[in-house]
Amino acid sequence: MRPRKESEQVASRRNDHLGYREVLEKLQQRETISVSSSKMPSVYFCLCFLPFWPILPVSAGKPCDATSFGGSSVVCICNATYCDTMDPLVLPEKGLYLLYETTKAGKRLESKIGKILTNTKQEGLQLTFDVRKKYQQMKGFGGAITDAAAINILSLSAGSQENLLRSYFSKEGIEYNIIRVPMASCDFSTRVYTYDDHSGDLDLQHFSLTEEDTKMKIPIIQAAKAVSKRPMSLFASPWTAPPWMKTSNSTIGKGTLKGKPGGKYYKSWAKYFIRFLDEYAKHNLTFWALTAQNEPTTGMLTDYSFQCMGFTAEMQRDFILLDLGPALQSSAHKDVQLMILDDQRLLLPYWAKVNLNNYVTGWTDWNIALNLQGGPNWVKNFADSPVIVNSHQDTFYKQPMFYHMAHFSKFVPEGSRRVGLDPNAVTELESVAFLRPDGCAVVNVLNWKLWMNQDIQIVIITRCEAFRSGDPLKYKESKYDLRRAITTAKDQYRSKLETQTDTWRLCQGPNDITGSKKRQCKIADDDISLPDCLHALYTRFEQNFSREGNTYSNS
Repeated sequence: MRPRKESEQVASRRNDHLGYREVLEKLQQRETISVSSSKMPSVYFCLCFLPFWPILPVSAGKPCDATSFGGSSVVCICNATYCDTMDPLVLPEKGLYLLYETTKAGKRLESKIGKILTNTKQEGLQLTFDVRKKYQQMKGFGGAITDAAAINILSLSAGSQENLLRSYFSKEGIEYNIIRVPMASCDFSTRVYTYDDHSGDLDLQHFSLTEEDTKMKIPIIQAAKAVSKRPMSLFASPWTAPPWMKTSNSTIGKGTLKGKPGGKYYKSWAKYFIRFLDEYAKHNLTFWALTAQNEPTTGMLTDYSFQCMGFTAEMQRDFILLDLGPALQSSAHKDVQLMILDDQRLLLPYWAKVNLNNYVTGWTDWNIALNLQGGPNWVKNFADSPVIVNSHQDTFYKQPMFYHMAHFSKFVPEGSRRVGLDPNAVTELESVAFLRPDGCAVVNVLNWKLWMNQDIQIVIITRCEAFRSGDPLKYKESKYDLRRAITTAKDQYRSKLETQTDTWRLCQGPNDITGSKKRQCKIADDDISLPDCLHALYTRFEQNFSREGNTYSNS
């Protein structure tokens, strides 16, 4: 069921991408749809009622050169002279929408155009596009340029290399805008190394990039930036400190930095980050962000088989507070962002409690290209990749997950905001909607039922008057501010707990969804439910929002 079964070329995906793998492993058995349409003059999806008909085919660049390796779907073959592409995105005429479709049967971002209907009697599933509900702002989507990815890309001819990079980063490709860069070696390297393997060099006098950087990763990153029309955001992650800095005196296995945050080894490790940024800046590559450590919990495991270093949430917090944060602030890289955790999704709640809490704003996949074996990887920890390289034939294969990523990376640029998309009934469809910075709207729908060969007819509707006007969409703030209201509710809720002997909460009655019935229930201290309180508050907020009217304007 995994995408790798199409070509039998790669091993299982790494556990640190479990959440994404759960979707991708079944991708060949599902159907992904990106809906977009013309909001006169600048929307992809902008409508009153939108059934997925009538639709007409649209030219869509070069088609996929499809082949099967015995799996349930196909891969697209590319080489130096041919590779499937998309036409640069052009908005349709007023009253029309664009639809992009990827299917198990072999469609790959196949585009169609349809007419927006201003009235329909169509019954069945409806998804209501609601821009009043604003969620997180998106940073973007991308992948990692590891040593292994660089080796595979450079094993191709110049023409194939260009087609691979253009597939990922150009306007006729899927337009990744984020690149992850390992700081020194990781398991997807052919050897173990750091940037300063001279024992005791706390001042990092011997710090130096390696050929893996200067002759492999850096040239490829520069080439990717050259073909991209979008601003590129780089972020870096370390796998291990030099062994002489660690309690284990080894790059692998259980071990942390020697001493405590604020101590000389932590200070030297923070300086290591700065030196890395300095050296890449000499090649005209600056970084948007850093993660403090790749998979920090693996360094707490005895006999862990490849590069790692341990941090608890508290250790990482104090390292950032006492060492890495001040080092960045006093350097030329004070605008570089810091990201915590960089580990299993299961760990997020506790780490967020110790550090921060926010919405997910993007997705970075792992290696952007691997070989037929799923490497190279010095510990044979082989994995999957959206692109598989066959250097012996000077070809590469775009797997289904490549096109799955495209439905997000291509149509949801940096600065887009996730907005409401509410079904009128229980459905097994997965869907999400975004409002782009240019006023265009994008809806993604994933059909989980396709493995049963069941098509699902849906209608996407919006009651937003501005979508009918033809003018750029502007958001007009209501006096009811959700963040302020939730903050107030939290304060009131905590105050209530502090001033009463017993714990109380808002309990959801049968009519709470409309806000018409609310009651208070006495509960035990260990059953405090702030989310219930906030849910009730949100219902009340929505009612106030609706009563205000004129939520949107065309000014």
